[in-house]
Amino acid sequence: MIIGAILFWLGNRLKSKPVRVGDRPQKFSGKKVTGIILLIFFGLLVLVVLPFAPAFFERLHQSNHQTLIPSTNHFSAAAARTNLQATATRIMNARVRAPEFDEQQKAEFQANFQSKYKPAIDKWCLAYHGHLSFAPEDLTADKFVERIGRSASYFNYTFVVDGTTLCVEDSRNGIFVSYLNAPQTKQLMQLPSGQQPSSNTSVEKQEITQMLALDSGVRFKPDEIRITPTAFSTGINGGVYVEIGGDPNNAVTWKYTLVFGADGKLAYYMRRHDSLIRQKTY
Repeated sequence: MIIGAILFWLGNRLKSKPVRVGDRPQKFSGKKVTGIILLIFFGLLVLVVLPFAPAFFERLHQSNHQTLIPSTNHFSAAAARTNLQATATRIMNARVRAPEFDEQQKAEFQANFQSKYKPAIDKWCLAYHGHLSFAPEDLTADKFVERIGRSASYFNYTFVVDGTTLCVEDSRNGIFVSYLNAPQTKQLMQLPSGQQPSSNTSVEKQEITQMLALDSGVRFKPDEIRITPTAFSTGINGGVYVEIGGDPNNAVTWKYTLVFGADGKLAYYMRRHDSLIRQKTY
């Protein structure tokens, strides 16, 4: 019907009129031709789409109705809360504070501290000798705070000495110091104080290379040790930020992250659990 109406209108527009002497030939302007083409196009479009309109609106209505009714395939709000509480419980169960150890756990920790953890700590302290804010002999068993882990395949023991947190990992990867955080690191979250930033570094790359070699048994290549003065972006003026190994643009791949303060003391240390490279490169 619509196409017929369009063709009838078009026929009337194109119907020839009597030609008189002196009359000029009739011409259609560009605008008229364009309008005629558009009318034909939209008429055909309506003709094609119209038969499918009822089914489309019916399906849309069903879709809107379904969104208002919760699906039985999804967790209910109560189930979601239960799942969240269970996850939190698993995390809390993985963290055991020193006072919560029973007598057997205390005895086992004391034995492991003397035979395994203290030797690993002393070896690590020797590697960073002169760059620690505490004396190795000050880190004793009574400085133990908590243990993280659910099985002997991975335990992380946390110690606190003079405000500095130090963690020892005991896992399938070995036994080693994995983390240190000194109170000075609070300045890393502060903006520069306004004084002239110092581009000097408190620790040279050659010395860092030697410390890492004693720590891990690996002598990293010079291009694997990236040093940035902390004064350019933090409140520590004169310190040094160190990234070791991995992709410079992907912190997850770095084998070590170290921060030395302006006094050359180690303020932050993190060692990836898989950073033990058994083959020495020197």
